[in-house]
Amino acid sequence: MSVETEGPKRDLAMWVFLSVLAVAGIIYVYLGLTPSSYGVVLTQLGAPEQGPILGSPRDIRSDEWAVITPLFQTAVRNEFREVNETSFYREDLRSMFPVPLRNWTLFLRPQLWAFFLTAAPTAYSIYFAFLICASLAGYTLLIRELGAQGFVAAAVSVVIFFSGLFQFWGLWSLAGVPWILLILVSRMKWWHKALLYAWLMPATALAHCYPPFFIDLALVALVLALAIRRDWFRSASEIAAVAIGAVVTCCVLYAYYAKLIPILANTVYPGHRIAPPGTVPVSLVLSQFFPFLTIVLSGYQHLAGLNLVEGGTIGSFLPVLTLCLARFRDFWNNRPLRIAVMILLSAAAVMTLWQAAPLPPWVGRIFLWDTALPERLFYATGILLNIASALLWSNKLITLHPLRILVFFLAGPVAAVILKLSLFRIALSGIRHDVAICCLVMIGCVIACYLGAARRAGVLLTIVAMTNLFEFGRFNPLQPAAPIFNVPETPVFLALRREELSTPGHILLDARFFGSTLNGMGFRAVVHVLPAPQLEFFRKYFPTMDAERFNSIFNRYAHIELSEDRLPSTPYQDVALLPAEVFRPIRNSRRVSSASGQWKACLIPAGGAVDRIIAQGPHLTIMGWAPWKGESAMQGIRVVSPRALRADSLVTVERADIAELMQDYAYVKSGFRLRLSSMDGRPVRPEKIVIVAGGTPHGDVRVGRRACP
Repeated sequence: MSVETEGPKRDLAMWVFLSVLAVAGIIYVYLGLTPSSYGVVLTQLGAPEQGPILGSPRDIRSDEWAVITPLFQTAVRNEFREVNETSFYREDLRSMFPVPLRNWTLFLRPQLWAFFLTAAPTAYSIYFAFLICASLAGYTLLIRELGAQGFVAAAVSVVIFFSGLFQFWGLWSLAGVPWILLILVSRMKWWHKALLYAWLMPATALAHCYPPFFIDLALVALVLALAIRRDWFRSASEIAAVAIGAVVTCCVLYAYYAKLIPILANTVYPGHRIAPPGTVPVSLVLSQFFPFLTIVLSGYQHLAGLNLVEGGTIGSFLPVLTLCLARFRDFWNNRPLRIAVMILLSAAAVMTLWQAAPLPPWVGRIFLWDTALPERLFYATGILLNIASALLWSNKLITLHPLRILVFFLAGPVAAVILKLSLFRIALSGIRHDVAICCLVMIGCVIACYLGAARRAGVLLTIVAMTNLFEFGRFNPLQPAAPIFNVPETPVFLALRREELSTPGHILLDARFFGSTLNGMGFRAVVHVLPAPQLEFFRKYFPTMDAERFNSIFNRYAHIELSEDRLPSTPYQDVALLPAEVFRPIRNSRRVSSASGQWKACLIPAGGAVDRIIAQGPHLTIMGWAPWKGESAMQGIRVVSPRALRADSLVTVERADIAELMQDYAYVKSGFRLRLSSMDGRPVRPEKIVIVAGGTPHGDVRVGRRACP
């Protein structure tokens, strides 16, 4: 299908929208705003007043406030070097997350250039403003290129951008996608396309390096070309342009991630993840047509059993509005349009079947859908549904009769409320926002009916767009960037700093904070996020763990968290929960004393073991372990001997083998090295010595199983 459009230079509505968008972006940067939920961390620090000026931070956006934003903080603190020198792990900052680093990929990351030109808070605000404006402008120009009037294009772009999927996931990072699709369907010289693709495709991939969305983009592009530009498949030059962009993208990604790709490919998660079909609830599929069906809007609580982010779709009332207003006879008689829309809807239907129906696994293997959760396909299906709707509006196959408008009101907002009540049986208080939406849509529909036919389309599209804008647009807060990079030194912050400085090696073991937030503030915290596994690093702390169990726990993208549990575990696929005792530095706080009364000591129950004794004249070095949990000044050794002995030193030794033997890493510091000397200078006979360990869970314990003389 070839789409002929009126030149965009004449479209006043589109240029007004783009101008307003540009002005809004400038104001956004002038105020130093971001959509970050870092206010969660600021509240933990005891500085809630530094949080959002409008809206509330969202715990569920932890990928942003606990991972991505701390990575930006870390990059700035490390002066944009690739290795994280402030981290306990000293990991490479080149990962799937885009952060400002001094390397050759900066040419492909215009959203990050401001970090090298201005202060970090301003640069972070520019980063978001650039992506948000580029995304909205890109979808507007794409829909305009498909033949829609400027007002329709702007409304559809608002619907897409202010949808649950975009706002919950922060998908403004995929701002390059509509521009790639725009180049695909536009009429320009092939070598112009090749040059644009060679820059834009790798730039988009580096901006959000998440393969499932690459698969979605490829599917959308192929389906769109098949629907709108079937001549593309017969043009060697057009195919060559895309191939050049794809080859450049592959080369860039391989060159940048050459070390990371084989590591992640062999991980337990996400490298070996296989997602089955048919796991998406039908109610979630319906939320593409009834956008608030699975959400309690007052608190953004998800009703379909998934967390809010995983349950986001590109949902709006636009498909229902289009369906209610469509002139079906004229649509069916318009063969090119009919074929285009049927291709778009058929592709969306097949993807939806993979999501909600028990299709054979080989279907997912063909399209690589089994490499990610089926919910990820909502990006592709949502774009296709909105483009299909836009095509009907573009070709003016819409009737704006008042009866049709009434049908939309009943089949859209009213049906959504009835469905929500029947599917989830929630209290009436949980649908207050839905009822308010019904009332507002009803008022808009009445106004549209009393206006002339020429103005009705604008009113109805405004209602649909503003509904999404208000309900999803307020999800992310307006958070000033200044407190993110100039973290307030509250009493909590200063206490963390004192705790870190008091620890040998300046290691922070605080377990209250989540993700990489502590490292983002400049602390060498064990609690962190490792996008790539650090197997060699953790093997030093767990040297005797079974290889298979070690690989299962540590060979993954992981939030490293601390607990007082006995053993490491993975409560979630992206969490490694580790015993804090393993990382507590040795302080050698145990004390040693000597005493006589050897025979009484022999009556004490035995425990632990003496592994090695080295005798050197009057000196004796004893190495072994006692059943101590942790290390404290309440623990110690009493040396019982008929000889007068002097304790030269008692050193705590890590014994991961004992921790594995006991299946409890509280025993990891159960080892000791004791050095004794005789007071008279004569050799010491080991068999004349009894070692008693105090402060164990069982009280005093005679170290070793050897019988007393």
